[in-house]
Amino acid sequence: MRKETGKVKRFIGAALFFVVIIIAVQVVSFTTLGEAPWPTKEWTCSTPTQQKMDADRLTKLVRLIRKGKEFPDLHSLLIVRNGYLVKEEYFAGYNANKIHTLQSVSKSFMSALIGIAIEQGKIKSVNEKVLDFFPNVGKVQNMDDRKAAMRLLLLLTMRSGTDYHDGYTGSPHDKLNKLDRGWDRFVLNRNMVRLPGTHFQYDSGGVILTSSILKNRTGMHADAFAARYLFPPLKEKGARPRPGELCLVMALWHFLVC
Repeated sequence: MRKETGKVKRFIGAALFFVVIIIAVQVVSFTTLGEAPWPTKEWTCSTPTQQKMDADRLTKLVRLIRKGKEFPDLHSLLIVRNGYLVKEEYFAGYNANKIHTLQSVSKSFMSALIGIAIEQGKIKSVNEKVLDFFPNVGKVQNMDDRKAAMRLLLLLTMRSGTDYHDGYTGSPHDKLNKLDRGWDRFVLNRNMVRLPGTHFQYDSGGVILTSSILKNRTGMHADAFAARYLFPPLKEKGARPRPGELCLVMALWHFLVC
């Protein structure tokens, strides 16, 4: 168990490899939200003291991070309070002008792409059944009524009911990563262990299926679809995907976040 715990800690540590960490330090009322100078192109800056925060404690935190005594895998720290950016620090050679992988934050972009496809009429709704998106996949293994009832919504919310999970060596996700192709079929063939929609399980496999669903309905891979319909409106800077069908959902996008 101790050996597996170490692997889990390293896995969690990798999840901290985000370009930006935003710490919510106050529950703000709707009135305050309406008055806060929320950013358009840039955040409005303030100081911790002006926003009634303990500046000395924040300075101490930054010092500990730089020494590797706290959050040693952290690359950037942004703290927002009352709608103002009060602290912005970078570590391990990173800065505001350096692009960075998004890791599994990319999964949120996948959800946005599905929303765009629904708006375009390419996908009817999130209530479409998953298997209806794969009419030519052939025989699906471990088929039962639960798998037949699985809907797109449940992939987006990670409540598919399959046995797919991420993490340790030998997990379904570990096995999938060793495959050169056929990722969508691998996920479709997973065993059902519970009724869809009844249990949350962090599930990269469901996001991979979502990418295939997008490709099947739009005729475009996720990276190309995003480049045409999502990123231009957002005016993203410096996005650099790794070529490949599933690059977006597999956390290989690089962004400049500022």
